Amino acid sequence: MQLGGSFFRADLREFEEVQTRSLTLRYLFARYADCLMAQVFKPVACNAAHSIEQRTAKDGAGGG
Repeated sequence: MQLGGSFFRADLREFEEVQTRSLTLRYLFARYADCLMAQVFKPVACNAAHSIEQRTAKDGAGGG
């Protein structure tokens, strides 16, 4: 993938060290991980609860 613009790159060890020193940063990344996992698990739960026909139906309800 190629993207234009400027970016910031951080060394992983330094990043982990900063997290160990900052409770706020550690909390923010824990919340980010929680939200990311919720996004991953939602379609997994939908797939387990509904048939392929139900998952592909367009009823306008917008549910999951």
